[in-house]
Amino acid sequence: MGSPLGKDFNCTQSDSPLVNNEMGETLLMWSYLWDAETRSA
Repeated sequence: MGSPLGKDFNCTQSDSPLVNNEMGETLLMWSYLWDAETRSA
């Protein structure tokens, strides 16, 4: 939540499963870092 990539990610969810999986992992890690930064800010 709160990730600026959210909308773009939703648009790519209908692409190939491999791409979707890689993007999913990247988004998960990115969201985790985003959360950590916003909480400590």
